[in-house]
Amino acid sequence: MSELSEEEIDRHFPHQVILDVAYYSAHNFRLVLAFCVGLSLAPRGHTLLRGNQWHFVFCFSKREDAEKILARFHGRWFKAPNVAPEGAKRSLFRHRTG
Repeated sequence: MSELSEEEIDRHFPHQVILDVAYYSAHNFRLVLAFCVGLSLAPRGHTLLRGNQWHFVFCFSKREDAEKILARFHGRWFKAPNVAPEGAKRSLFRHRTG
């Protein structure tokens, strides 16, 4: 099975959450991933750059699973730029390249 494209992730895992940058350190990131065991987490998420800080977007197929990580880690909903409504302002985030 090949790796899912960005578009496939957005289509099959539309409930996306971004956490505070403090959750991206090695220990905290492992805690978040452990919390997600058994949830509908995508095999990979999005890595984004905002200003000079990298962020990771956790993508879920089930809204209720995304809501669990929102509540536990005080996250924010993330709307993928390529699925934004027509004419909507694009996100300040950009996908990592390379």
